[in-house]
Amino acid sequence: MTNLKIIRPPAGDGEFHAVKAVVTAAFGRADEAGLVDGLRADNAVVCELVAMRNDSILGHVLFSALGVEPAELKLAALAPVSVLPTHQREGLGTVLIEAGHDYLRQAGWDGAAVLGDPAYYGRFGFTVDAARNLSSEFSGQYYQALEFQPDALDGGPWRITYPRAFGDL
Repeated sequence: MTNLKIIRPPAGDGEFHAVKAVVTAAFGRADEAGLVDGLRADNAVVCELVAMRNDSILGHVLFSALGVEPAELKLAALAPVSVLPTHQREGLGTVLIEAGHDYLRQAGWDGAAVLGDPAYYGRFGFTVDAARNLSSEFSGQYYQALEFQPDALDGGPWRITYPRAFGDL
């Protein structure tokens, strides 16, 4: 990751177009870029970061607030994380996810959930077992959670609802 300048929030509308291009290129389709737009429009974003090198946005991660009943927990959804195909496997996704986790932990969030490959997200501490008390439309073998606060997910059960934008995927 030579010359990585900064991990920071995108600087508003001027960079949102570049973020959209990164997300679209990373997934090879526009659906996830539409998710980012929808989460912003719904004011559901709790943490959004970009990775930059030489004044170009190379990667992006977004965490959005989850609805939790009963409302004892502050949980965020990790989705999406994107890196330009030409810069994948350089560690940018890892840096973005870890920076997002640090932000959420410091801001007092209890944990995060993700739907994805357990082998990939397990590297960050996400497990299917940690999500056992979370009931969501995405529950199943790929639904995982991570605690930011000790034993935060030991209670429950909790009903998890995702922001409206997730229904558009």
